[in-house]
Amino acid sequence: MLLVDDEEAITDVFGSSLEHQGFTVVVAHGGKKALECVEEKTPDVVVLDVVLADMSGIAVCSAIRGRSSVPILMISGRASEADVIAALDAGADDYLVKPFGVAELVARIRAALRRSGSVERPDALMTVGPITVSSGRRQAWLRGQALSLPDKELALLEALVRSPNRVVTRASVMRDVWSSEGAVSNKALDAAVRRLRQKLGDVGDCIVTVRGVGFRLEAPE
Repeated sequence: MLLVDDEEAITDVFGSSLEHQGFTVVVAHGGKKALECVEEKTPDVVVLDVVLADMSGIAVCSAIRGRSSVPILMISGRASEADVIAALDAGADDYLVKPFGVAELVARIRAALRRSGSVERPDALMTVGPITVSSGRRQAWLRGQALSLPDKELALLEALVRSPNRVVTRASVMRDVWSSEGAVSNKALDAAVRRLRQKLGDVGDCIVTVRGVGFRLEAPE
């Protein structure tokens, strides 16, 4: 899902709470960034604040609706009938007035998903030895401790964990993670593998380079 609000305090609180409910949350601080995310991330649902610094939330809603049928839940401190009608006319599926609790927000989101026929992305956990990866929460853990991994390294680790003790080819990783097979991606892949080994500490040596082919995650004892 995509959460759009200018205030980091709000996105931090609600983003964290929604992730604990099993949602995969992408945050956009501003309308222009939200429109970029809709194109790049194809979210299942959008939670959009009416008041944004760079452009009106109503304008953002209208722009999203012009290119996508994704459910849109508008949130606002404005409760007048005119404000609600403006949001619904712009294409919003629901309108929630602040202040509200996380439980109500989650209920509204799930209702919007049911109406659209969408389903929440499963929070599939994959574990190899002391390494666990959650594809739904976009998070990895080593011996229960969360790892701080950027998107590319997390996607690389997920690809290796999905196929333990099997070779994952360079071509497949660059296609799935970098969407490219050029020389730049080869260098980026090698650098990402080095960084990932370092962050895995004593488990890092379990990522074995298969020269000329790719990489293999040897399941730790």
